Amino acid sequence: MKDHAVAVMIVAPEGIPLVRDPKKPAPVFWKFPGGRSKPGETAEACAFREVQEEIGVTLRESNLEVVQEEDKGSHVVTLFTAKLPLLPKLKSRGDEREKVKVFSPREILALKDFFPNHKKAFGGILTELARRDIFPPTLARRASIIAHRHPQRNMRSFTPSPQNSVPTDF
Repeated sequence: MKDHAVAVMIVAPEGIPLVRDPKKPAPVFWKFPGGRSKPGETAEACAFREVQEEIGVTLRESNLEVVQEEDKGSHVVTLFTAKLPLLPKLKSRGDEREKVKVFSPREILALKDFFPNHKKAFGGILTELARRDIFPPTLARRASIIAHRHPQRNMRSFTPSPQNSVPTDF
């Protein structure tokens, strides 16, 4: 069995979480959660583990959709999307101290330090989501402000309006 490298673009009404690992050698990029498989681990199992370790979200098999798979010889690169009806509470730091932040598609496309390989692979999906304007740039910030101003509120109570619902056909 070949090794796997995975990346998972999680799409929820609140936005799209990215991670940034300042311990990596320069340049340090924002990227989708993901990483390399452990021996004998499938691409899906690797995606579940990496997302849990990096942002604290438990995905189900029904959430994952393969958008690209490429055999690189020594390993297989698999890119997934995962659509969630609501973004659960995220870790502020991953298990390896990665920084976690939620962005709108427009914000991601405008980042100068977004991982180029992820921009190339997921750029079409991000552009389509940005075009639909269902994730206004302030949406993620609004959720963050609510959490900061009202720490007693559970962010799971954030209910997106129908205009901000997650598309199912990207």
